[in-house]
Amino acid sequence: MLNQAPWTMVVSADSVTEDTVSIQDTVESTIAVEQEETLMSRDSKDEHIHSTKDNDGRNTEPSELSQSDSSEPVELNESTSSSSENEVRSQNETDAIENQTTEDPTENMASGTYGTSDWYITYDGVLHIGSGTFRSTSEINPWSRYRVKKIVFEGNVIAGEDSSYLFGNSGGTWADLTEIEGLDKLDTSRVTNMSGMFNNTRGLTKLDVSNFDTSNVTNMYAMFNGLFDLTSLDVSNFDTRNVTNMSLMFANVINIDKFDLSNFDTSQVTNMDRMFQGLNRVSSLDISSFDTSKVTNMSSMFSGM
Repeated sequence: MLNQAPWTMVVSADSVTEDTVSIQDTVESTIAVEQEETLMSRDSKDEHIHSTKDNDGRNTEPSELSQSDSSEPVELNESTSSSSENEVRSQNETDAIENQTTEDPTENMASGTYGTSDWYITYDGVLHIGSGTFRSTSEINPWSRYRVKKIVFEGNVIAGEDSSYLFGNSGGTWADLTEIEGLDKLDTSRVTNMSGMFNNTRGLTKLDVSNFDTSNVTNMYAMFNGLFDLTSLDVSNFDTRNVTNMSLMFANVINIDKFDLSNFDTSQVTNMDRMFQGLNRVSSLDISSFDTSKVTNMSSMFSGM
């Protein structure tokens, strides 16, 4: 506790009277107050010194006590507890990021088997996939907990019938993905569901799906939705004869200025809701070959173009 500055008594001329006894009483009263505060300051200082000594007499940092008895446990309120949990969570996330960036980038961070395909992730965020057959992605894939920046197919892989959100971001899984290498090694001939397959993989700058076999696909909902950085997309060889849902298929692919959809067979499509929403760089779009006889929903199909 800081020592208080000595008192200074200022007496104005208006307050001076001829009553000497009254002045003496005032001075004596002031001195008594000063003495009492000096004693209180000394006691408080002694308590402070005691609180900063440990059992061996060494100085320690004083602890902050509440106004209640120091022997009572300090109760954390809800906001304090929440703050502490957030600090711990933030520290854990920071540690994880530091580990991923400080470890040897060529060392394996994780590995396993998905279906019959062996895979491993290195510390630089590259997912390596070996040959085999994928399970359907209705089951959460084992890579969802890692920050994958690049995918490399090192062998031929057969995709599962349900390949929805296989590379798509439905909750942060592929938020850092910028490149897929060897996608031509992925056999999609058995796939029936490609909904959200690349959904919101915003960092992808190029995507080669020209070799995709889509002859059995019925659902292409949001397949390429939200690929903000993509500048070209070749879907000219897509076989869409069995597709019924094309809702949001090309929505928000904002950096592409043209699409070749001349071979699209839309005779079975019932839903084209927001199919081309947000394509503000496309100056012309030829859909003259579209058969819309079965379409029941065209809501906002060209919204934002």
